[in-house]
Amino acid sequence: MSEAWFEKKICDTGCIISSKCRLARNIDGYNFSPKLDEESARRMIDKTVEQIRRDPKLGGSRFYDFRNMNLTQKQEMQEQHSISNYLVGQKEAAGFISEDRSVSLMVNEEDHIRIQTFSAGAHLDAAFEEANRLDDELGRILPYVYSDKYGYLTTCLSSTGTGMRASYFLHLPVLALAGQIESVKTEISRFNVALKPVTGEGRKSPADVYQITNTMTLGVREEDVISSLQKITAQIVAQEQAYEKQYFTQQRDHAIDAVWRCYATLKYARMLSYSDALVMLSQIRLGLNAGIIRPAADTDGSIYALMIRIQPASLQTYFGKEMIGDELEKARALYLRTNLPDMVDAVSAQKQ
Repeated sequence: MSEAWFEKKICDTGCIISSKCRLARNIDGYNFSPKLDEESARRMIDKTVEQIRRDPKLGGSRFYDFRNMNLTQKQEMQEQHSISNYLVGQKEAAGFISEDRSVSLMVNEEDHIRIQTFSAGAHLDAAFEEANRLDDELGRILPYVYSDKYGYLTTCLSSTGTGMRASYFLHLPVLALAGQIESVKTEISRFNVALKPVTGEGRKSPADVYQITNTMTLGVREEDVISSLQKITAQIVAQEQAYEKQYFTQQRDHAIDAVWRCYATLKYARMLSYSDALVMLSQIRLGLNAGIIRPAADTDGSIYALMIRIQPASLQTYFGKEMIGDELEKARALYLRTNLPDMVDAVSAQKQ
């Protein structure tokens, strides 16, 4: 199996972890997904899947059908960003996922079809190009619902028009530490852009990972949305870097100590909650980008991949058994002790 996009080392470089493009489409002749009864949903899914599989450019990815999956399998796919939270809650659903998880076609999501593409690092243009290519292929074989006046018609009015959501996953640990996340959210909302946590619940992410995305799709061009998002994201990244420089200048000893404490804890802990593990992995990723620590020679793996792999369903799949409570926390600690890359002191190495 090829390396998943979130396992690439570029996901640990700089503030931008990944780029994502999502397109919402509906098929003529059916009610929108929330209004489909079970029989109609199944008919729509089966017919759509059959047409996709006939196309040599679309049918080569791994196929899944919720009729043949348990809840843990669905949740693991959601944890790896291959399917949405909404799809997990659907009784009838199916789709296709590429081997490296960078491409996902979801059938019977909030809209009949959701095309989703990921690219590791700051490559939003590439993610859009791939999503657009798949959309063109699907448009040849599926009768999309389209209005000359409004564009693509979708279940949610906020997606009508282009049906596109473009986004970046950002690691913003120092802005979060400085209490600036809410200010950033308020500022960028003026430009029809939103910032929300990727991991955890509520308004704050314990991993300090946030998704920045456009909120307007009607009356705008995809290229303009992407250009605007790139400019706004660049400003946020510049803020994070400025705060990081200040943090490691004014509180250098405390900052370095925090990185190594977190690394030592993950290397030796016997029980870890999901939230605590994310907090510590966030500090290690910060240390990598600040030049405090660096991976030992011949060390593979990414910190962001660990953030994904230590989630409940992924751990249960890895260890091959159902777990809850203390058993899950023990398994998480064991997984991290085994898979956390060895790190060396980059600061001392620079002085030599």
